[in-house]
Amino acid sequence: MDDGLKALSTVAIVCVGILVGKWTKDRPTWVRVALGVVAAMFAGGAIGLARPGLQQLMFNYSDDYAWSRARSAIFSKFPVLADVFALDPSMEADFKTALLPLMRQADKTNTTEAVTAATASIYKKRVFPIAARGTDDAINAWGANTVPLLKAIAAISPDACGDYAMTGVNRYSPNPKVDTILTDVNRTLVVAYKTSNPRTNLPTAAEMEPIYAELRKRAQPPFSNADLVALDQLEKQPKSKQCELTTRIFAAVDRLPSTMRAAFYRSIMVE
Repeated sequence: MDDGLKALSTVAIVCVGILVGKWTKDRPTWVRVALGVVAAMFAGGAIGLARPGLQQLMFNYSDDYAWSRARSAIFSKFPVLADVFALDPSMEADFKTALLPLMRQADKTNTTEAVTAATASIYKKRVFPIAARGTDDAINAWGANTVPLLKAIAAISPDACGDYAMTGVNRYSPNPKVDTILTDVNRTLVVAYKTSNPRTNLPTAAEMEPIYAELRKRAQPPFSNADLVALDQLEKQPKSKQCELTTRIFAAVDRLPSTMRAAFYRSIMVE
């Protein structure tokens, strides 16, 4: 199998990555992680697309042929992504333009990271700003996937969970449990998008301060002073500690009142 397409398969379980590595590098942990649980599986269906001979030649030189193969494989493996594409038909052209050059490049060293970045960038530009104005129930259903996702990856190993929390790149695909959760991530995001109301206000920075304060109170077990120091320097912690603290943050989010919880996830979507 072509190395570039093999790398794309790992993106089936990704989306924190670009947000961790670029957009949210210096922002709170909860922003770095939650923004990432979305664009993930887009390229997971691209496994095995390239073939020797004429098919490989056509894949490399015919955009229509290459994208038809990618599109068919993606929807076959992750049908929910057809619903994502249907939100705005012009969005598919963005994916095609961004991803085909990456799938064809000769140097595959950073393909996974590049595809993650391209995919998440499109979600951030085309999907999140509208979905963020969905109903509270829809927003909260989307956010509720975060803790189960972290726990599913922690079941692989605590180090895998810590790595995912900090990079967003899941290196353990395929994994049926993780794939199932990420399908629900995209399904609930579609619902949030479809229930969007432009008159819904997004929370201001000032409005988020009491929510952050309440979040800290609801952590179980409570964050100690040492925990708070570790959260401030999360990238320096052992991977198992990164996993533990990140999971505790989002478990505390789940304990917030519904309105606060929705405001929290809205703020993440538009961060």
